[in-house]
Amino acid sequence: GVNISVADATVAEGAAGNTAMNFVVSFDAPICGNTTVTYATADNLATTANSDYTAVTSTTLTFASGELSKTVTVNALGDAT
Repeated sequence: GVNISVADATVAEGAAGNTAMNFVVSFDAPICGNTTVTYATADNLATTANSDYTAVTSTTLTFASGELSKTVTVNALGDAT
């Protein structure tokens, strides 16, 4: 079978503004035909309650036939703490 993975992303939060965190979603082999994946963010050490990042609700990512990777962006929110 074909496996899908999401690479970790790390950014410096900064004291203000938004910083893009880019996560690469990839297949380990080509897929025949269009394929969709649904994703969303979830709190862990970073939380939306603490204004650490902008939540992404259920979103569909579409891979074209043979496409191996796509980038998903989540905004980290800067603060002084």
